[in-house]
Amino acid sequence: MGDVDKKAVTKTEAPKNWIEKFWEAPWSDWHPSMEVKETDKDRTYVVDVGQMTAGDLDLKLQEDVLTLRGFHEEKTENSVSSKSFQRSFTVPSDMKMETIKTELKDGKLSIKMSKRDPPITIPIQSA
Repeated sequence: MGDVDKKAVTKTEAPKNWIEKFWEAPWSDWHPSMEVKETDKDRTYVVDVGQMTAGDLDLKLQEDVLTLRGFHEEKTENSVSSKSFQRSFTVPSDMKMETIKTELKDGKLSIKMSKRDPPITIPIQSA
């Protein structure tokens, strides 16, 4: 059998700088899951925001793009950790933007909006 390189086994790496530690944190690539529920009359987006509170969240509508941002910070005796996210999506043109309602319950943010009435077909009469 081959010899083991003792330098490779006993070698210790220098401590990583704070930027490398930041990007390795388990929350650094956190993207909350989202489910879309649809009926004939409305559409509901349900986003799993975990332990975030209403004060941690920001929802904005600009033209037809709905953007949800979240930032949560937890402090313990020895450390501070935070997590953040941003999700944007285009709201379909068949939705009534003025009917948007939200509810945060059990770590789930529901964003509900009504659909517009379907277009009415008007028959064309010939003379």
